Amino acid sequence: MITTHFLKQLFVSAVAAVAIAGCGASKEAANTIPVSKETITAAAQNNEWTFTVNQIRPQSGRSRNPNGLYTASMSKDKLLVQLPYFGRAFAGADVMSNQGVLDFTSTDFTVDKQQKKEDQWIVTIVPKDQREVQSMVFTIYDNGYGDLYVRLTNRSPISFTGSYTAKKL
Repeated sequence: MITTHFLKQLFVSAVAAVAIAGCGASKEAANTIPVSKETITAAAQNNEWTFTVNQIRPQSGRSRNPNGLYTASMSKDKLLVQLPYFGRAFAGADVMSNQGVLDFTSTDFTVDKQQKKEDQWIVTIVPKDQREVQSMVFTIYDNGYGDLYVRLTNRSPISFTGSYTAKKL
């Protein structure tokens, strides 16, 4: 039997969780500028953008919607990745660590950028200070949407769809 006291505690907890999640989202939004073709093109050219996940697509299994705010944020000298991983680990994978394979900050990476079409950028990032991540290929469209494909050393690859925003300079 569920008591009234239990229901009140559950309601207060739910309201607090929504309030905390809302605060985090507004902080991220404060560091970005509205999406337009010009701002996304400039962000891609200047390596100053944030990718926010809308859908997670593991190599095998079903696609998933994220249950939180997951991002990969690029600036000229830093790559901040906070993404979930769902997939298969192979021999040699460090599955016992407390940190997710796609939860890291890199300051030692190479960037290869190509404009494929007038409205599409392909940005390949190879983090040299992350042994599990071989490459991250970001596809940026000038409408603010795009994809991310991550190839890993000892795990199956994973891809994401999402949206891009330009960071304030």
